[in-house]
Amino acid sequence: MEISRTGHLLQESGASDAVPTAPMPLWLGALWLVAGGVAAQILAAVGGLVLARWVGPSGYGFYTAAFALSSVFAYAAPLGLDSIVPRQIARRPETAGTVAVSALGPVLAWLPLLVLLIGGTGFLLGYSQEFLRLLFLAAWITGLRGLVNLLRAVLRGKERMDQDAVVQVAEGGLVLVGMVIGLWLAPTVWNALRFTLLAEALALVLVGLWVGRALHLPRWDGALAWRMTAEALPLSLTFTLIGLGIRLDTLALSLFRPASEVGLYGAAVGVVMLTRSLSTMAAAFLPRLSNLAAWDPPSFIQVRDRVFRWMLAMGLGLGLFITLLAPFLIQVLYGPAYTEAVPALRVLGCMSAALFVNTGFWQVLIARRDHRAIVVSAGVALLASLLLAAILIPGWGAMGAAIVALSRETIQTALLARPAMRS
Repeated sequence: MEISRTGHLLQESGASDAVPTAPMPLWLGALWLVAGGVAAQILAAVGGLVLARWVGPSGYGFYTAAFALSSVFAYAAPLGLDSIVPRQIARRPETAGTVAVSALGPVLAWLPLLVLLIGGTGFLLGYSQEFLRLLFLAAWITGLRGLVNLLRAVLRGKERMDQDAVVQVAEGGLVLVGMVIGLWLAPTVWNALRFTLLAEALALVLVGLWVGRALHLPRWDGALAWRMTAEALPLSLTFTLIGLGIRLDTLALSLFRPASEVGLYGAAVGVVMLTRSLSTMAAAFLPRLSNLAAWDPPSFIQVRDRVFRWMLAMGLGLGLFITLLAPFLIQVLYGPAYTEAVPALRVLGCMSAALFVNTGFWQVLIARRDHRAIVVSAGVALLASLLLAAILIPGWGAMGAAIVALSRETIQTALLARPAMRS
């Protein structure tokens, strides 16, 4: 038995996991998570830049479209358990090993079904055989990344953001090396994805061994696995809707426009995603917010307001930076072949402020168990995006896709603000 930092008693008879050390300061945890996210995103961006320059806008368009579709299901890959596990561990740290093992089983069983779901969706949308071959590779990569994210969730639940940062960098580094080797052996998108898959599998094995060593005598708890999965499935569905909304602009563009234009738009999205890694700092607050929501509501409100201020300031600053320097960023990062991506990037820069705020709102609502607000906002934004995509993208192409993306994030901000900021 011990007294927690918020003053309540935690007692767990027969708990098998070691009592964790005191968590690092909140600001330091956020800093570590941001550092890891930025480093990993930079590595991913370098891989994308190497691929884009090597295969050109058309080949990069196939790559962008394949990952746009498979990434719709990125949040569903761990069944939403990567959001439940940190909260579960934060509230009962002594059960971390049991929570981790119990969450891993359902996700492993779901993985092959996820791959078939992604591939089947591409088939139903009428993509070519060449594209479907790439899509199945992207689907397996997405599934393995979901497993890595689940293991990272264990570290976040224990508030070991420093170790989570190391995992992100290690995974990103392995994937970058794999992609470069694949392109060096044969400069095709197919070969780049094959070696990316091998690198992702290696990363999963290494991360699993590392995280497993820190869990003292973990055991399977079927009842706990069922409870967590039942609680996580609504989140998984919700974030899949959000994932569809986020990728809808690219998917619609790939259905209506040639691969070269998809590649140009992918370059603009790639710049925004590079800065979006900073929004991962919001995940550092989830364990603390979950604990305070249950035991100390006044302190919860203070931390929530701090999260909101930080996310808003970062989003506005980065959005202005991207919008003003769009031509420079495209020229330096992608080269003259991608100059036509500049107008879309200016619009997507405006979108980033809302995206940052929404990421913070999600953590607050998950901590409060107010999943309904996330579902409603995601559903409304998706419906509005579908309508706008059908109207704008066939005629306006990449610029229409960027406007769809901006509208989506703005609608979600408007719908999430009230439930997230209520006292």
